[in-house]
Amino acid sequence: MGETFAGIEFEKAIGLVEKVREIVPEGILLADAALRWCLDHPAVTVIIPGAKRAAQVKQNTAVSEREPLSDSVHQSLKDFYQAEVSVLIRGPY
Repeated sequence: MGETFAGIEFEKAIGLVEKVREIVPEGILLADAALRWCLDHPAVTVIIPGAKRAAQVKQNTAVSEREPLSDSVHQSLKDFYQAEVSVLIRGPY
């Protein structure tokens, strides 16, 4: 259909991802930042990311040893979501 699960047009979603890259601290892969973001929430005790290769498993597990994202990064991501993403979402999220 050319859209994400939330109903955002695929090309628009790619543009939003590029904006998220600007928020994520330099030197952190976007995938690692996404996993760290999940782990930073007190209600989350474990995440189960997919992997096809042993190297991906090692990279994913290493995220738990990484320092949490800063409060300012979390706030920037929240502000970004509220300003640019939430208005594009189809249905409750």
